[in-house]
Formats: sequence, structure tokens, C-alpha cells
Amino acid sequence: MLIVKTLFHFKTIKTRLLFLAMLALLVPLLTVSYFSYNKSAANLDELGRQNLKNSVEMTIETIEILNQQVKQENLPLEEAQELVRQAILGEKNPDGTRPINKKINLGENGYLFILDQKGKLIAHPNIEGKNMWDTVDVDGKALGQEMIKAGNNGGGFTYYKWELPNNKNQIETKVTYSKTDPYWGWTVAASTYMIDFNKPADEILKMILIIIGVILIVGGLFVWFYT
Repeated sequence: MLIVKTLFHFKTIKTRLLFLAMLALLVPLLTVSYFSYNKSAANLDELGRQNLKNSVEMTIETIEILNQQVKQENLPLEEAQELVRQAILGEKNPDGTRPINKKINLGENGYLFILDQKGKLIAHPNIEGKNMWDTVDVDGKALGQEMIKAGNNGGGFTYYKWELPNNKNQIETKVTYSKTDPYWGWTVAASTYMIDFNKPADEILKMILIIIGVILIVGGLFVWFYT
């Protein structure tokens, strides 16, 4: 009904034909774009979550190898544990921070960290040594407790709201996969923001919109001159 009313607002057949042609082009293009974007975003989310999980599993395998060296008395426990910290992050700086290992790609803001069973951060880029047992997000979710619980249950994801590191006023959804290793009782976690997963999908959406714009312009010109 709305389309019919809109159609009669145009006084000439030419403009009416142009309107109908643009509508015929726009509806299927937008429909295909919508489903393509959602499918791409969902696939990228799944790949991102799998990447977090694989990084945690890789770290636990490293712990297993080093733990064997400890058992064979080839390596002191403290040294083996420090090697794990350096493997997932880097050597500790004089100010107590550690660099994020860029070889482990977890997105722009992603990194690995480790908790003990009481919530103390065994390894972390910025707040190593602090306890996050009672740390909560804007919704009141106890992050440390949730991650340790998921880790002790064989591994799982924790979703929560957290401020962006470069913009404290912007709150975004963050995802963490955690799993507890059976050797030292550490809960190994890999974390990043969901928006890091979707950046490639956003680029795809921009490209789709550009293509839609070009098609509409070319199609509109063709219909205009043809009529």
C-alpha cells in the first residue's frame, strides 16, 4: 500500500519506472547483503572463539612439557613457571608489566593470562600479582570466579562487559576462554573483545554497500535513458 501511494506521488511514467526499477534492485541487494554479513560475522566469531581455545590448549601443552622436565629434575619449578609466562607474554619489565606476545594473534586487544585457584594473576600484561577474585564488570559479574569455574569444569567461555583500553568511556563485550591445567592447577585464559572478531566482517559490509551504491547508480542511469 505504501509503495502504491509513493508511486502516485511521481507525476511522470519515467520517474515511476525509475522508482520501481530502483526498488526491484534495492530489495534483493539489501536482503543478500544482510544475510551475507550475518553469516560472515557468525563464522568469524566462531573462528575467533576457536583461536582463543587453541591458544589456551597450546599453553597447557607447554606446561605439560615443562612439568616433565621438573619431574625429571632437569628444571626447577619456579624457572619452568617463568618460562611459561615468557612464552605467552614476554619477560617482565622493571615496572612489573609484560609485553603482549604478538606472535600469538588474538586480535588487536587480545592476550593470554593465568590465574591461580584463589584468583591471583600468575601472569598478566599489566596487573600481574594482583587478585581478581572479586573483580566485577558493569553488570556485577564476578569475572575471576566465573573464569576459574569454567576452567575447572573442563574449559569454557565467559562473556562480560569491559571498557576499551584506549577509550575508558566505551564499554564492549569481551570473551575469555579458560581451562585449568592438571599439573600446576593454573587456570589459563585467552581473552579479547568481540569487536576484534567482527572487524573483517565490517570491512566486507563496507565493500557490499559500495557495490550496492554502484549498482544502483548504473541501474538508475540505464533505466532513465532507456525510458
